[in-house]
Amino acid sequence: MLIRSVLAFALTVLAPAAMAQTSDAAPEDAPAAVRVPISGHNGEPLSGLAVFTEGPQGVLIRLRVNDLPVQARGQWHAIHLHETADCSGRGFTASGGHINPDGVAHGLLNPMGPAPADLPNIWADAAGNIHAELYATGITVTNAPGRVSLLDSDGSAIVIHAGPDDHHSQPIGGAGTRIACGAITVE
Repeated sequence: MLIRSVLAFALTVLAPAAMAQTSDAAPEDAPAAVRVPISGHNGEPLSGLAVFTEGPQGVLIRLRVNDLPVQARGQWHAIHLHETADCSGRGFTASGGHINPDGVAHGLLNPMGPAPADLPNIWADAAGNIHAELYATGITVTNAPGRVSLLDSDGSAIVIHAGPDDHHSQPIGGAGTRIACGAITVE
């Protein structure tokens, strides 16, 4: 059975100076890339960008977020892909639930999962900065066959939660409230 899941092959936390030079760019020969601004609640002055680059079996996600709130600094955070490209509403609830067309259990460590929305945790440093690179299989930004499109008719969203994902608990791994969001749509 082909597992349509999101697997992390690399999570890299880099020094902010090094990441500032590369985080906004897609790999040089990338066939398709989608740039997604990340914002905080009510347009808080959160600076962030996720770049989704199509690969042969999934999507490379480069993430840079600066200025997380003080209470979110120096800790792990869950990051998930949500159903709708809408970061409005209190707690970004308009983004809907996790992308999970097959209705499998949540969690990278769950034997009954994972769903395409499930990603590994990311680390926020003491200054509130996140610099990460993730690879997710089972999803696409170019409508590759056999994968879930992040750019369907209502798009999707990338959401950062206040706490870490335990990769097993239902429905969101105990990740807590949503603290940052980016609407994934066609540019």
